[in-house]
Amino acid sequence: MLNPVTMRLFWDSVHQAPAHQIRNLDDEGLMSWLVEQVMQRSMLDSHQRHDLHQYISGRLLLVREIAAES
Repeated sequence: MLNPVTMRLFWDSVHQAPAHQIRNLDDEGLMSWLVEQVMQRSMLDSHQRHDLHQYISGRLLLVREIAAES
């Protein structure tokens, strides 16, 4: 399960990401890029990275909708 700090870092990364970056990546590329954005701000072990990847995969449509609105 994703902890609240990592979740906040993820959503902060989504909101700070250039919209073209989100639109130009395929799903796997976007998930990897977003995981990297969070990892630049927080040390994640392999289980936390897996949990974050799973969390992102269930929210890709929302992430893309946020990018489309900006």
